[in-house]
Amino acid sequence: MKYSQSDNVGEADTRTIAFGFRSFTVEGLGTNALFRLNGRRIRIYTAISWGYWGLNGLFPVPELAEKEVTQAKKFGLNCLNFHRNLAKEEVLRAHDRLGLLRYMEPGAGKMAIGKPPAGNTGGQSIDHSIVMVKPTSAAEKFAQRFMFVKCVEMVKAYRSHPSVIEYCLQNEIGADLSNPATTAILEAMRAEDPSRCIVLNDGFVAPPRRAAQAWFEPWNPKLHRSDEEEWGGWWNQHQGAGDQWYDQFYKSPTDFTYKSPVRAQLSEFGEMEGCATPDNHSLMVHQITDTYKRYGGTSYDLLDHQEIIAGTDKFLDKWGFRKAFPATEQLWNALGKKCYETWQNYLENARISDELDFAAISGWESTAIENHSGIVDNLRNFKSDPAPIVQTLQPIHPVAKQRSTVVALGQSAIFDLFLLNDTGKPATGELVFSVIDPKGALKELGRYPAPQQSADQFSYVLKEGFETPKLTEEGLYRFKFAISSSPLATHTKEIWVTSTWLEQFRPTKIGVSGITPALRKQLQKMGTMEVHEFQPDEKYEVIISGGLTSHTTADHAAGETTGLESTPPPMKAGHIPEPGEVATPTQLGHIDPAILEAVKAGTPLLAIPQANTLSDGVAKQLADAGAFTFHGNVGDFRAPWMGNWYFVREHPLFVGMPVNQVMGLFYQANGRQSNGLLIDGPGVEIVAAYSRDHDRHIGAGTFTTALGKGKILYHRCPDFHPVLQQRFLANALRWLTS
Repeated sequence: MKYSQSDNVGEADTRTIAFGFRSFTVEGLGTNALFRLNGRRIRIYTAISWGYWGLNGLFPVPELAEKEVTQAKKFGLNCLNFHRNLAKEEVLRAHDRLGLLRYMEPGAGKMAIGKPPAGNTGGQSIDHSIVMVKPTSAAEKFAQRFMFVKCVEMVKAYRSHPSVIEYCLQNEIGADLSNPATTAILEAMRAEDPSRCIVLNDGFVAPPRRAAQAWFEPWNPKLHRSDEEEWGGWWNQHQGAGDQWYDQFYKSPTDFTYKSPVRAQLSEFGEMEGCATPDNHSLMVHQITDTYKRYGGTSYDLLDHQEIIAGTDKFLDKWGFRKAFPATEQLWNALGKKCYETWQNYLENARISDELDFAAISGWESTAIENHSGIVDNLRNFKSDPAPIVQTLQPIHPVAKQRSTVVALGQSAIFDLFLLNDTGKPATGELVFSVIDPKGALKELGRYPAPQQSADQFSYVLKEGFETPKLTEEGLYRFKFAISSSPLATHTKEIWVTSTWLEQFRPTKIGVSGITPALRKQLQKMGTMEVHEFQPDEKYEVIISGGLTSHTTADHAAGETTGLESTPPPMKAGHIPEPGEVATPTQLGHIDPAILEAVKAGTPLLAIPQANTLSDGVAKQLADAGAFTFHGNVGDFRAPWMGNWYFVREHPLFVGMPVNQVMGLFYQANGRQSNGLLIDGPGVEIVAAYSRDHDRHIGAGTFTTALGKGKILYHRCPDFHPVLQQRFLANALRWLTS
């Protein structure tokens, strides 16, 4: 549309605005609720953007405004969320022109309802349990009026963009639906645009928090309310950002994370688990200083990228990781691969749940100051090859969903086979399931006709519990599931196979001290070895200590213990642990001094303190004895949405395991329990390295050293996938006694 206007002195101005028409509606509330776009069922696949941009921080240059949309479409997303930040007009124009939906938030919209109650200010006011109250002072009343107007003006400013499908007052809020101010702002927004969904709250509507929900559907004056109808007609759950995929997230076609529990209401996972990994810092420095040089050749976060690169280069060069990562950029890409493979699996789950209507990746752009779990950087670059996500979001997509990413040698892999079809049209032909073994041999495993399909059903189970032939080669197997009518939609899933039993010499007598019950069970699975509680006057081929003690005094003196009586205390009653969250010991770890004397005399030691306090005590004790120098830890993951990671190089300790790569979906090392030591010293060899979001330091997760005549293997990493954990222990004992 073109509009021109002239004044009486001959001055004229013209504005051209692209616009379009589309229908976005809700149907079937109370029976089979779903969204429809232009009459056809649509499931929303989106990612949450905080609205930050490289270079200047707050506003996109023209190239980035368009890149925002083209990158999302390359992934296969059909929407993006403006989260806690108003939209940018040039970005919405790209959405309209290129065909990508958009969700809107004003940022701090809760303030339009009132003020935080006494004693709850600042960041606490966003908590879902904090319900706003009536403002009393002039400043509080002004703040409410200001936000009320901001929310309404947001609607007026952007209502002509056909890409906009929803206005949400705020993410993760609490509200009192009996307070007239709560509904007044929603009604005022709807008065300016009745054609969109107007939603009070995105998050925690589901149990156990049951936050209030209220919303208007397009072209319907009825206000849906959670105090009048179940879930207010829109079930919404947030799970926060996790750290990676774990096998526990998928157990069967009826038991998996992101299975919607409702069909009669709209269902949404408004923030899915996430997987925070670093940007490709090398690429970003190049783009800031060269590609976008015409905008000044600098960026608010340039120094951040440069310092991280410098710290990483120094570590890779010093500790022998250049064979694994000849160019530092290869490490960034490997970390990005872990992120994308995690999202591949999460999104498969979301699509398998036919009831689910809305799936939100917990971060779009990652930044140095706010959002750390993004799948692109703030210049909207991919973090690695986007193929895992691209594959998963293809409209027609066969899926072979694994029950486990790692299988013991001689066992079968188990898959559930699905056909996913979001097109509304039947996918025809035949589906073929096959495998490529580690030697490259291709074998067909099964054929299935395409099932009968209907326009409003997106997920179909073809075969539950498919058991493959026994997997008899160690290494990487690639399973492929293809449909003849859409060969580009072929699904590939990688499974690692390894033996947990080594025929080579294994120690027959092991002394243990202060180990966890879990480690004790792992050792018992290893067969004919004799596992004894350490006694100073006994001889052992290997000693294993985890640093647990039955009591530890202020001077760190410890009594003899098996470790059984010193396991972590249970969590508080009623606390629901986040993925990977476990109770951890609070006492400093300690090794019996008699063990140190045995090591000096030549007995090898596996030190395996897998918690921060245990490792702090054990590391200081070994450093004081002269085994290495200890300068503290890199630190834990700070917060679930910030992320941490290990990467590993080739070494006898990891024979039969994935090496020269990031520890990703095969290892499943628990991020919440991870950390790395800042160590040095003659004879020290780091095998597995650790770092975390936006840190300049890289530490040791697994390293070797010596004390006197004895070898020491220090393993700070948390337990790996059960199969790889058993293989690591077998490798460790073989190496220690070789």
